[in-house]
Amino acid sequence: MKTKIKKLVILCALILYYGSVFSQSNDFKKNGSLTGKNIIHFSLAPDIAYNAAAIYYDRVISQNDRLATFVRVGFGGWHTLLVDGGTNVIGQGGIILGSNNKRFEASAGVAYQNKTANSNDDPSIVPAISLGIRSQKPNKHFVFRAGLGYPEGIYVGVGHAF
Repeated sequence: MKTKIKKLVILCALILYYGSVFSQSNDFKKNGSLTGKNIIHFSLAPDIAYNAAAIYYDRVISQNDRLATFVRVGFGGWHTLLVDGGTNVIGQGGIILGSNNKRFEASAGVAYQNKTANSNDDPSIVPAISLGIRSQKPNKHFVFRAGLGYPEGIYVGVGHAF
């Protein structure tokens, strides 16, 4: 009986020791790195002739102090002045360059564009590109974006990283 308890205690101690020696953390809060792997953000593209709004989910795939790669999916709507409008489902991949809170963002992908019922055009697949700036201070969760893209137009956006 004592040997069984002794073996059980040794086994528990080894399991606890093994877990503490080989535990790893996926810490993205290093100096200059983005905080969190997931970002949800909302963008507006207010213009006189073209208006758009979209919500996005970004997932950071890899990063170091100056470069991060990500994938993005989003859904949005658009409307042109008195003509037509529709919705977009967007999928993109991209890079974020820079450090601290001054970063350049570039992404490319495709968008499934569905026009409203008053248009005779069929749904289509169009390119989805964007170039802009991203401001996210290290160890902070607030994200600010601004730039130029298609099908977004000239956009500004805010979001939260987690």
